[in-house]
Amino acid sequence: MVQRIAYLPIEKRAREFTSKCLIASELVRAGVTVVIGYSAAMLANFNQFPPGVVCVKGLNRVQYNIINQLPSLGHKVVAIDEEALGALDPAFMMRDCWPETQPYIDKVFCQGPVHKSAFIEFRKFTSAQTPITGNPRIDMLRPPFIDAIRENVAWIRQEHGEFILINTDSGSVNGTIPQLDKYLKVLVQIGWIDPNSPKDVALFEEHIEHDRNNIAAIEDFARAMKAELPDRRLILRPHPAEDPAHWERVAREVGNLTVVTNTNATEWILAADCLIQTGCTTGVEAAVMGVPTIGLVRQPQDFSIPKVRLSN
Repeated sequence: MVQRIAYLPIEKRAREFTSKCLIASELVRAGVTVVIGYSAAMLANFNQFPPGVVCVKGLNRVQYNIINQLPSLGHKVVAIDEEALGALDPAFMMRDCWPETQPYIDKVFCQGPVHKSAFIEFRKFTSAQTPITGNPRIDMLRPPFIDAIRENVAWIRQEHGEFILINTDSGSVNGTIPQLDKYLKVLVQIGWIDPNSPKDVALFEEHIEHDRNNIAAIEDFARAMKAELPDRRLILRPHPAEDPAHWERVAREVGNLTVVTNTNATEWILAADCLIQTGCTTGVEAAVMGVPTIGLVRQPQDFSIPKVRLSN
């Protein structure tokens, strides 16, 4: 009997692990062997693995350079386009899909009809390649799965009391990649920006301005809360791609702000009285779970990058 194997690479544990476990549990129930591991390590060693189905989290140029080798090694490739979760504009969604990817993909699990039509219109995928399944990260926000974290939610509330949660998402200007030129190189590497395109260069500059405005909006909010409601507890979760040191300095200035890192977003959102964010996908997750969410917007009126409408 030929063994059926599915590989589930994970790029960021805090964001993907629980949803990948949901997929894994369903596959195991269907008699499929599942391998879960760190994405970079797994993708670098697929020439050593028995043939199976590889589920990648995205389709950018870096991932394409690995994906296009997998069929020759006997693997089939499917994808969950995580970067599209919460996005509005079809063309903007496709910035994270390298144009030459289509021939190497068996299925892309689309989040809805707009996502599906974007793959078909902009990247020439077929209807058969793009089934609409939703996203397991959203599935994890409904019963009975959400009930599994109630104990942790209770612990957070016991430890911190009532609080307003702030989720940040400004990795471009407060990231673990310290210089903007290095950050730009990363965007060029993944295919998000063409440095020879004036339109793309303008988009990059808007992106940087957007993140700077978002940081300023969060800082203004924290200081205003300190002035108006000094006894109201604020907890801030930096994006995993951000350097928390900046926010720890703000916390020392403000006094009623606590920074927490390496945490599960869902637990903290559910434990909060309200979520404050600046267009982060966690605003979508909060809305799905019924947690009040406020999107802070501090940007020029002619800003052209599509917003995360559900959050804001």
